[in-house]
Amino acid sequence: MQIVVCSEQTVRTLGLPGDRPSGARFDPHAREVILLYDVNERPTPLRSGALSALLISYCLRAGIKIPRQLERAIRVDRDAVVLIFSTSYQVSPSSVAPEQVPSAKLPHRSKELAGKLA
Repeated sequence: MQIVVCSEQTVRTLGLPGDRPSGARFDPHAREVILLYDVNERPTPLRSGALSALLISYCLRAGIKIPRQLERAIRVDRDAVVLIFSTSYQVSPSSVAPEQVPSAKLPHRSKELAGKLA
């Protein structure tokens, strides 16, 4: 619920009440979260699009960089909402170098291990 309180502009854009929700119910089957406000207000469902908007807005304000070309999905669990980012490469990115093991340490560790095995 903290994310709703911290996202004033997004909350207004989504047409949500400006007050802090008093509770929330997670509905994984409907892929939504139902925000509960005071007794005078009726429960307000947030579907996946609104949940994504709130979470992405929060990430941007928190300084978490999100590349635009990523595929996004959202999952509602029993007690959490998970924002999933994924990407796929047709060709391996040239900026990723293969992992390199420092060769200076290998002989020493090998001798040490060989001594223990003998």
